[in-house]
Amino acid sequence: MLSNRLRHIGKMGLCLFLLISSTTLKAELVFSTAPWGSEENDKAMFEPVAQAMSKWLNTTVVYQSNSNFTTYSANMRRGKYDLVLDGAQFTAWRIKRLKHEPLVTLPERLEFLAVTNSKSVKNLDDLIGKPVCGQAPPQLGTLLLWSRFRIEREPVLQVINGEAQVFEDLMAGKCSTAILRNNVYAKMSDADKARMRVIYTSRSVPNAGLSAGPKVTKAQRRILIEKMTDPNSVAVFNRFFEMKAKSATQFIAADAKDYNGLEVLMDSISYW
Repeated sequence: MLSNRLRHIGKMGLCLFLLISSTTLKAELVFSTAPWGSEENDKAMFEPVAQAMSKWLNTTVVYQSNSNFTTYSANMRRGKYDLVLDGAQFTAWRIKRLKHEPLVTLPERLEFLAVTNSKSVKNLDDLIGKPVCGQAPPQLGTLLLWSRFRIEREPVLQVINGEAQVFEDLMAGKCSTAILRNNVYAKMSDADKARMRVIYTSRSVPNAGLSAGPKVTKAQRRILIEKMTDPNSVAVFNRFFEMKAKSATQFIAADAKDYNGLEVLMDSISYW
């Protein structure tokens, strides 16, 4: 009889262990980011962020890195991420499709320009079928410009790796038309600007930011907004600030209305 009781108690203990383990797993939040650089660099940059979030929320937050945008988008569409730090085009899609809420963004808003030194290019229609230098989708500036064209009337994207290289190729005459951030254009000399013509300026859009999915509670969302908008709490993001917005010392609260309509930009991406 005693052995039967011990077996019964053992089974109850195992069930309790499995229940607790299951609850712990369900309580975990998965944090991910766009593949900003190599997978190793992203892990070095964002695993400390996940650890900080875990302390802030008193909940285990694990960082999941991505080696490429194809894997990233596939996992995102399956709803595998609870907290995501990436560009406004992705955030807008998650708001519409996955019931995410934007929490914070980098303070510097974004605008993109189509800048040309070609005398024959005077407006967007003159770019139809013509080469334009820019970064490969899903880069936001490229998506915003391409959204102004029907598929059969698109320019030909001349893919350049990195914003700085796009600018250098334009200035070196390797590109006649290029997509630039407004702050890059603003730093050009008056003489260089005199050689160029701006034929397109995008709408002002939010910078990179963090959104939260349905598993993140309202209380947890409030904590993240409070911590990430406090310059005394976000030193763990300094490497990210250096890469994306050197003047930033904290995030600012996001406004969901700023993302309206940006979700359609993702429709033009083949793997989306």
